[in-house]
Amino acid sequence: MRFSTKFSAAVLVAFCALAAAGEQVAPGAVWGRADATYRLEAPAAAVPAPPSYANRTFAQSVKSVEGGWEISVTSTPSPATFGSPLRQDWSSKAIAALDPGYLSAVRSALASSRTKEEAVLRLGLVLRAMTAYAKRPDFDETVQEVSRRRTASCVGMVRIAALLLNEVLNVPCRSVIGLKAEPGGSPELLSGGALHAWLEVDLGLRGRVFFDPWFSYGWVPESYIILRIGGGLEPGDLAALAGSRVTAIWRKERIFYLPANNAKTLFWSASSPSASGTAAVVGKALFPDESPVEGTAWLENSGGRVAAALWNGNFCFRELAPGSYDVFIESQGKVLWEGSLMLGALDIRELVVYSHLEKGRRGAPRPRG
Repeated sequence: MRFSTKFSAAVLVAFCALAAAGEQVAPGAVWGRADATYRLEAPAAAVPAPPSYANRTFAQSVKSVEGGWEISVTSTPSPATFGSPLRQDWSSKAIAALDPGYLSAVRSALASSRTKEEAVLRLGLVLRAMTAYAKRPDFDETVQEVSRRRTASCVGMVRIAALLLNEVLNVPCRSVIGLKAEPGGSPELLSGGALHAWLEVDLGLRGRVFFDPWFSYGWVPESYIILRIGGGLEPGDLAALAGSRVTAIWRKERIFYLPANNAKTLFWSASSPSASGTAAVVGKALFPDESPVEGTAWLENSGGRVAAALWNGNFCFRELAPGSYDVFIESQGKVLWEGSLMLGALDIRELVVYSHLEKGRRGAPRPRG
């Protein structure tokens, strides 16, 4: 099935020309809304309160409660608009210390960008495709080390992205330090390495959006909690959070993911998909407590059966002919949900389905025909 987003055909061709470990890579599309509320303990009086904040696709509100804060987050990925004029400047002395091969690959990926929005998206994809991930934040790593080793934590990735945004693309940005909370309701102990860094980019009249060079452009998920925006990447007084706990009190996630077609998806962009010629189904499989199901989704009709592995409860089927389909969600050999749907020729159907069993309970296996 062929999908188009708000990106031009030239942009997608350039993306698909990038390769990671010999594979074609391209951005996936996301849209929808997600809300969550968290409780963050305050282990010491010296810990600053998280800020209330809003940009075009993300909002965070904070209120004090006994022993800490209650933090409410809303993520609303919406289509990127391309229109801010771009002026590239590769003469900056600040980038001269970067590895020549790394810099050449970035420059090639950005060469045909015409707008700031297009350039930031391309920058995210090329950095993600060329760089291996070091999970634990390293607050000492430099942009020179990142470009030479092609390995970085979130801190190093933010540093090299910010350098290129400010010095080459003339896109103002600020660093953000926060947390990525787990979706479950159990308290999560914060220890060394719990902090995560990303960026806020300023697109002028088109507003401010978040940009995580490891994961996304134009949005971040509702699992992201802002602890500080601006002020650099050193943890400073945020180090006092070690040993405290963050708990997800409530969560409702309705963000839909459409992976890139015929290419590896390493990066997700807020986008509005449309189909041409065939139909598609995108969905989420959840337990009653809103936690994701891990397992398999499959469709079947008189033409046969097609299956897709769930990732964090998400699934996607493309290139579907119009008609009636039976839908099944299966985990550990047990069918947790089944239903049916009718697809038209150009439909992109969104499904949110709940397991008929509580998480952890066993159901009867369904005989396979």
